[in-house]
Amino acid sequence: MKRIKSRLVGVFVVAFLLQAEARAAALAYDDANDPIYTGPLWGEWQTGENGGFGFGPWELNMYGPPDIQPGVHLVPHYIGTSENNAVDNRAGIDVMRKSFALYGSTNVLSEAIRPFIGDLSVGQSFIVFIDNGRLGGDGRFGVELKNALGEARIGLLLRWDVANYLLRDATGTFSTGLEHIPGMGYRLEFALTGPDTMTVSIQETNGVPLSVWTNRPLAGTAGSGIDRVRFFVEKAGITEANEQFFNRLAIIPEPVTSLLVLLGLTGTCFLLRRRGDPAS
Repeated sequence: MKRIKSRLVGVFVVAFLLQAEARAAALAYDDANDPIYTGPLWGEWQTGENGGFGFGPWELNMYGPPDIQPGVHLVPHYIGTSENNAVDNRAGIDVMRKSFALYGSTNVLSEAIRPFIGDLSVGQSFIVFIDNGRLGGDGRFGVELKNALGEARIGLLLRWDVANYLLRDATGTFSTGLEHIPGMGYRLEFALTGPDTMTVSIQETNGVPLSVWTNRPLAGTAGSGIDRVRFFVEKAGITEANEQFFNRLAIIPEPVTSLLVLLGLTGTCFLLRRRGDPAS
């Protein structure tokens, strides 16, 4: 009887873990070189498109009247090369000379939202490469991880009047000390370390570590899951040097991996106990 009870407890534990893993975000990756992002010039990237794997479809929005000037494209979301905003021929974050681009002129806020398939679970990371151009007066750029309520739980920001990148969490907004160099590409990683804590790290695109902020407290509703990322740019300017790029979005690791190991170990344990049980 004791063995039966212990086996039932094991089954319930595994069932609980299965349910938890089912809510975890799927392994995911996407970049601007996916064949789905094709079409006429400035029209390659549209709401509802869903390149790569493991993410939900893009939601693209623009707020405010665009500047109408000869020779200036007015599309707030498009596929371009991040080398356009470099001030000294720095290498960008492109895949085959393609990155996701946001254009926010002097009157426009543009945003790109990408839902996850499930919430980030503890031990998972969201990764993205960013490459920010110059910001005009009152210009802003941001990467925010949000919950289903639309609350930003953590974010990396740029403002035209601050020389360094800013981090925003439950404690407020503070300077990271990492200088914004227009056209410089970075690898940004948000690693969930607890239901309400996250470690944020920035590396050069070649993997050289630059800064790490460990176990930062998350803003918004306590315990709420992170299920989307929002990129935005506002009032950045109208030239190529003002364009803001990002690329190579990823969620790692795949949540089911640890569960498969656990199931394998649990099954092995049951089999061994069964063999040693004369009453079975």
